[in-house]
This record gives sequence, C-alpha cells and structure tokens, in this order.
Amino acid sequence: MKAVKWLVVAMAIAGLCATASAARMEQGTQELNIEGSAQDLDELEYNVSVGYGYFVAKDAMIGGLVGYEAEGDAWALTLGAKAEYNFDMVSVMVPFVGIGIRWGYADDGNGNNDDTYVITPNAGVKYFVTDNLSVGLRVQYHKADIERYKYEDEWKDTKTTLELDTRFYF
Repeated sequence: MKAVKWLVVAMAIAGLCATASAARMEQGTQELNIEGSAQDLDELEYNVSVGYGYFVAKDAMIGGLVGYEAEGDAWALTLGAKAEYNFDMVSVMVPFVGIGIRWGYADDGNGNNDDTYVITPNAGVKYFVTDNLSVGLRVQYHKADIERYKYEDEWKDTKTTLELDTRFYF
C-alpha cells in the first residue's frame, strides 16, 4: 500500500509539472486496457481484467471486459460491460467516473459454484504518458448479488478496491 501512495504522489507532481496535453478522447477513438489490483499477496487476493472501449461521444466511452478474480481458494471468471465519462481538463491528468456490470461464474473454493452479477461504480484519474498511452488509478466499489468476497473467514457481498490500469488509445 505504501508503494501505491508514492505512485499517487508521483503522478500528481508529474501532472502539475507537465505542459503537454492528453490525447483527445474524441468520438470514434478506441482503447485497449489492462487493469487490476492486489490486496493480499499472501492469500493470493487479486483481480485482473482486459477490456476494449469505444468513445461514442467526446469524453464518453462504452466497452466490455473479461476478467479473473482470486481470493484464497475462491475464484471467479467475469464478463462485463462498462461506461466511463472523462473530465477533459486540457492536461495530462484526466479525472473520470464510471460504472460497470459484470456477470461472473464463481467458485467459493469448496466446490460450490454459482452465477453472480456485480455492479462496479468507480472514480479515478489517468495520467497520459504519451498522446496514446495512459496509466491510471481508481477506487472501485463492488456490489454483488451473492456473498462472494471473503473477509477474515466471513463472506460479504461488497468490497472496495484500489486499481491500477494501463490504456492504449488508437
């Protein structure tokens, strides 16, 4: 977690010092991304997703993603849709808000399998390294229809993650 704090500080300083503009997220722009988080490497608690997005209007993107989540012996495969709105500040730092919905096939680690749906509202900031490449950090809330997230031997239907992503625009 300490490394993530330093990453946030470095991104903020770089954003204040930068004079270049971020890539314009105009209608028709496409993006490929990889995103994920790791909460507890001792327990192998992480998630990773790859996605595609299409800007349907200036700063407004819709897309899809596939992912894998693991929490100890529990795991899930996910498939979902997402929408995102970017606040164009004419800077290399671009704040955004988004929402997603994911369907997942989950296993609790004891052989109990279940279909699940998860709603994932989020907010964050992207830092444009070049006109076509960004790295980002976001807070994402997960609300599932079943108790699929394990906290200290207790199952819950919600969790909050801090996620890193890399996006390529074309």
